[in-house]
This record gives sequence, structure tokens and C-alpha cells, in this order.
Amino acid sequence: MKLSQNVPNLTFEKLEETLNTLKERADKTKESLNISIITHMFGGGTKAGEVDKDIPVRATSIRGNLRFWWRATRGANYTSVKSLKEAEAKIFGDTNRPSAVKILVNETGEAKWTPILQRKNNRTWELHSSLSKYKYVLFPFEDRKRDKHQDHTNYLNADSPYTFKLHLEYIQFEADNINIRDEVHAALWAWINFGGLGARTRRGCGSLYCKSFSPPKETQTPETLKQWFADRVKKYKLKIDSTSRKEWPTLQQIFIKSSNSKLLSSLQAWQSVVSHYSQFRRLSNGKRGRSHWSEPDSIRHMTRMAEEGHKTSVTIEKEDANIAFPRAQFGLPVIFQFHSKDRQDPFPTILKPRGKDRLASRLIIKAVGVSERSAFPIVVTLNQPEIEEVELSLMKEVKTKKQKEVKEQLDKYKGKLKRDVVYPKNLNYQKYPMKESTSAVEAFIKEGGSIWERALPEKP
Repeated sequence: MKLSQNVPNLTFEKLEETLNTLKERADKTKESLNISIITHMFGGGTKAGEVDKDIPVRATSIRGNLRFWWRATRGANYTSVKSLKEAEAKIFGDTNRPSAVKILVNETGEAKWTPILQRKNNRTWELHSSLSKYKYVLFPFEDRKRDKHQDHTNYLNADSPYTFKLHLEYIQFEADNINIRDEVHAALWAWINFGGLGARTRRGCGSLYCKSFSPPKETQTPETLKQWFADRVKKYKLKIDSTSRKEWPTLQQIFIKSSNSKLLSSLQAWQSVVSHYSQFRRLSNGKRGRSHWSEPDSIRHMTRMAEEGHKTSVTIEKEDANIAFPRAQFGLPVIFQFHSKDRQDPFPTILKPRGKDRLASRLIIKAVGVSERSAFPIVVTLNQPEIEEVELSLMKEVKTKKQKEVKEQLDKYKGKLKRDVVYPKNLNYQKYPMKESTSAVEAFIKEGGSIWERALPEKP
């Protein structure tokens, strides 16, 4: 049998070159990442607030996170929502076109499950003792009225980091001069360092570590972490501008602890920043003292309810003129419950954005991992549209005559709690936590004094 003369004369060098080309193309087409969950994870399953033990990490959740963080980073380069959505569709797809990247997940580690609640007595439950250090940011999971026979849900315990493998396949290399892999890598970097999995990720739950996108293990000081953030922003060509605001959330600033702080365990780093945050939000004269914030007296004034010792306001000077809800800037809804001695203080109320059920906070508190077990506490801020109007209402169904009277009082304020109530300019009482600022987020950063330092320049 004779070979065709058309068969090329393949030398060893040419064969090696061809194999290298195919390997390089395969490397660009597919990649796999080992990702660890380094702080406790809550929720993320098909049922709200619960982890799915069979599938704790879902590809659909990761895709949603990557879309958000792409908009918050690379998306800042676009000038309008229309141009943003057009570019996003070319990468992640929409109803008219498939995604340019496939996302698959499989487990590589063994999950440790711990109940969120533990029995307090024969009638009620309380947050599990293992979560006491993070209690302030886990209030949605604390349900003291659960029936003692009802099974309670679990959280993914990060005392032992849980690892999964993320597989990415790039169907397209480019789309209208957009390098798909570069765009996805920018989103991966932001998601792994500033985002997370499950619920309450902006309060540090479900934080992540990935060797390919997290700070290297040589990052042992705040200064080296600061330099690493600056290098990554440059590498991913991110537009970080604290002064401009888009119609969608964008990365604004990263704050790290001052130069004398140390590398901590992942859970210690999370606890550290949670403690700082809770102290600021709960400023008061002692454990049961009057709050330094304006919301309690504002609610007392609006409902016309106050126990004897609280009838004289410490924050409102001129009737409705000083009603203010600045902590709405930390996210909505906010539930207010008073610990009244004589039951004359207001009924439980809830503050929501007008016409919506919730509004995510622009403040993110995190443990940024340097390894599966070590991290630095950080604070991240987002630039996002300001709150234009809020609405205060009773938490429970109106049944009694007194509840009806209070509801009628609150109805008088519908349509009147505008942005100047959320970003007050006229409060100047002595212990006002925000001092001369109208931004609760900025006040939180400044309250730390020399604790928090900017990791990025204020302007590009």
C-alpha cells in the first residue's frame, strides 16, 4: 500500500509545535479553580435562608455573583445602562443569546453542618452558641418563636474550610473586541475577595479563598495587602472613582486595617470587623442606655408612644424637623424593636424603601483570605444610587384599638420621608454619631480614627 504524496512531511519539531498550539488553545478554552469557603455560609439553596446539603454550591448562584461583580468592576467603564447590558449579554448571555462562558461546579471537600439555632428552653430557640461572636450580623436567622418540635436549619461551618472546584469553559474568545476571559477574570477576582456565597455576604458570611485570585501567602502585612490591591486594579484595568455615581453599584473603595494590625485566622478577621461595625451601629449610653442615633426618638415622635423615662427626646429638637433614619444607608429593611419596661414604647416597626421590600447595603465587611485559614479584616464600599424615600410601618397585623391609632399616625408620614431623612443635614446634638457628615458609611470609617486606611487612591 502506497502513501499519498499529499501527506505532509511532519518533522518532530513541527509535531511538537502543533501539540503546543493545541495545548495553549485548550488552556485558554477551559480552566478549573479550587475555591474554599472560609467563613460560615448561610442559605444559598432553593429555599430562602437554607443551605441545600445535597448541593451547597450552585453554578447558577456563581453566575449571578459574577454578573454583579463584573458590573461593579469592568462595568464601571460604561456610561449608560443600555451599553452596560449590551456588553454584559455578550459575556454572560441574555434571553436572545447564549452565554460565552459555561460554569460547572463539583465538590472536592466534606461539609461540616451545624444547627443555626439551639433550644433556649421548652418553648423557644436562640442562635447557636458557636455563632455568638457574629450575632449582630446574623439576626435574620434568629427566630425565638419556633415550635420546639420543628426541625431547624443548618449552616456550613467554616471551622474546617469547605472546598469545591469551579470549572469554566469559554465558548468564545472574543465578542466585538471584548476579551471574554479577561472580563470574567476581573469578575472572579472581585467576587472571591469582596463577595461570597449564600446569604449575608455583605456582612462577611460565606467569604472565599482561591489561590489564583486571592492575595498570595507572602502577603503578611497591611502594606503588602494594600500594594496587592493596587496592582490588581491596574492588572484588571478597573475604573475606581469615588466621586462619580452610576445607575448601578460600582466598586468605590477598599479599606484595610492600619499598619500595626496582624494577619488573623479567617474567623477572627471576620469577628474583628463585625465587632467594629456592631459597636458603631449600637452607640448608646451603656447596655440599656439611650441610643445616640436619631431613629428611636424619631419613631417615638411619629407613633406618639414613649415610656415615662423616654418622653423627652435627646435627638429631636423641633418636632418633625429632626426626624431622621440615617442607618437606612446600611441597608433596608431595618426592624426596630424597643425593650420597654412599662410597654409604653413603640410597637415593633419596619423601615423599607418606598415601593420595594429591600435595598442592599453599599457597605461590605469582609475577611479577605490569604490562605484557607488566614485573612485580613477589610471594609469595602460601593458607589450606588442614593435612597430617595423610605416608609415606616407596623411589623404586625393591626388588631387592637391602640395599634389602629398608631397606624393612623404613621400613615400621616407616607410620602414625606424623603432623602433628607436618610441623609440628614440639620442634626447637631452632642452625641450624634455622624458628626457633620451626611453619610453613615463615611462616618463608620471615620469613627475608627486611625484604624482604617484607604487601599486605593481616592480618584483615578
